[in-house]
Amino acid sequence: MSDLAVVYDDQQEDRQDEMLSVLSLTLGGGLFAIETAQVLEVLDDTPLVMVPNSRPFVRGLLNMRGKVVPVVDLQRLLGMPHGGTVADPLERRIVVLTLMAHGEQALVGVLADRVHQVTSLSQTETETIPSVGVGWDVSLIKTIGKDHGAFIIVLDMEKIILPLVA
Repeated sequence: MSDLAVVYDDQQEDRQDEMLSVLSLTLGGGLFAIETAQVLEVLDDTPLVMVPNSRPFVRGLLNMRGKVVPVVDLQRLLGMPHGGTVADPLERRIVVLTLMAHGEQALVGVLADRVHQVTSLSQTETETIPSVGVGWDVSLIKTIGKDHGAFIIVLDMEKIILPLVA
């Protein structure tokens, strides 16, 4: 029994040392983050090509150096209200992500009201995800961390975006 406890303690210590590198951003007044390993580029807000009859959360297409990148509105996709704080158009950004879909690299852009910084969260700074009170599917959250005393919700972009890829 004591051997099992030693193994558990070693695993706990390893998890505490793990760091998660994230890009923090604002969506509708809330502080969120995306793993930096998935971030390809952060672009200034730019005009998009509208796609007729597209889903309401698809804002349009972006031409990124000859590659077609669909851009989605995460606030709409997550069912977050669009009222309240209005984003400063000069701070709005498009975060281009690279995700693996069906064995191939897929590029997708997500709108952010503001991009803050790259930061590292340690396992000791993360919290369990509450099962009530969030207002949307908690399976879309990878973890909740703390950055300078503020909660930061790390989104699971694969679970959010990949079901949309045909």
